[in-house]
Amino acid sequence: MRLYLLQLCAFLFWTFSVDYCNAQEYISTIRTKQDKGGPVCGTVQRDVRGTFKKGLGNAGTDAVALFSRTSFSKNENGKTLVKTKDIHIDLQGMFDQYGKRWANLQIQMNGAQTSPTTIGTVFLEAGKTFPIRLIKNALVVSMQQCAKVWLEIAPKAGVPNDP
Repeated sequence: MRLYLLQLCAFLFWTFSVDYCNAQEYISTIRTKQDKGGPVCGTVQRDVRGTFKKGLGNAGTDAVALFSRTSFSKNENGKTLVKTKDIHIDLQGMFDQYGKRWANLQIQMNGAQTSPTTIGTVFLEAGKTFPIRLIKNALVVSMQQCAKVWLEIAPKAGVPNDP
């Protein structure tokens, strides 16, 4: 019995130690304003708030449900990651800002549309792995709040909060 308890305690200690050592602090910054001060909504991203029961918000959420990538290398080329009848999710490319490398993910309308065709934007820290639920949540939040969402792993890169 003592050996069993000792083994159980050792197993639990090892399990929690490994989880604690591998723990990541994920940081999400939601920006409704661009760096130059103008709004995201209506200028670089179409407002789809209020269209989540029927319309573009609903179609965007359906596309997000199909999204499965959890990381992007620091030098990936742009490509379509998910495509549905009305919406596609693209990796637009990579860029450097705030001292880190970022993957630019965009949810966009298919076909010829009036500008802007983007309905959601997430900047994901490149070279890092994120839980899929965080990425999917960021994509949906971007549409729901008509904002750009930055996802990174601590330490925070200096992505400014909206004033």
